[in-house]
Amino acid sequence: MDIAVVGVGIRVTFRRETTVCQDLRLVLGAVAPTPMRARGSERMAAGRELDDVLIEEISRMASEEARPISDVRSTAGYRKSLVTALTRRVLLAARDWAEKGGRR
Repeated sequence: MDIAVVGVGIRVTFRRETTVCQDLRLVLGAVAPTPMRARGSERMAAGRELDDVLIEEISRMASEEARPISDVRSTAGYRKSLVTALTRRVLLAARDWAEKGGRR
């Protein structure tokens, strides 16, 4: 059985044919006693263009919202840095998808 060090999942809705975020749901796993929503990060995205600057802001905010512990698998600091990196990665992928018209 594998146990995740960190997990990040999103659901994002874009305005039609744009990369303007209508709604974002951002869930973090293994950084709190139970999976948690990063609600401050979600609010930050509403109605804004998902550009590089906003993606960095959301990624940092998600890391600040996380409440990881240190254990045998990882330190709290490493988990926070993973939240930043993984949030950035999923948001960039979502924006790329939207730029291609919602097709792969």
